[in-house]
Amino acid sequence: MVFVEKYTFSRNKYNKDGFNIENGVLFTDLLDQWADDFTKKHPTIPPTHLFANGLTMLLIENCLCLDENDACGMDLIDGKIDEETNWMIEKHSKYSIIYGLEMGRNTDMVSLIIDESVPDDILFLKHIPDTDSDDTEIPVVNNVVALKA
Repeated sequence: MVFVEKYTFSRNKYNKDGFNIENGVLFTDLLDQWADDFTKKHPTIPPTHLFANGLTMLLIENCLCLDENDACGMDLIDGKIDEETNWMIEKHSKYSIIYGLEMGRNTDMVSLIIDESVPDDILFLKHIPDTDSDDTEIPVVNNVVALKA
């Protein structure tokens, strides 16, 4: 069973470094809060995926102070998560892809999925068990960034 929670924000309220200009909260700190919220709503079921458009991924990148050749999120391929194709694309790209983040207190890696059908200022946290994702195991890869200090 797939669990989904929708979260909204105003991207225009964040500066170029990912801080909210009204309250000073870093966008990735908000992601931590949402991951914890997800787990409160679905006890023992952590989010496994974050779906957002490319502009939201850019906001996440800005928070992480990545190298100029790093980018967050794997693209959907024909509307599906396809790690192997993304890894092949990365091999021929100038970018090193960050495939996931550790978010919240009770969460392991959350895969970052670029889905351009997701509207601006919205993201979805989902728990997708392996059986509901075309039996594709989503492995933990080296390109994971921990949001904890």
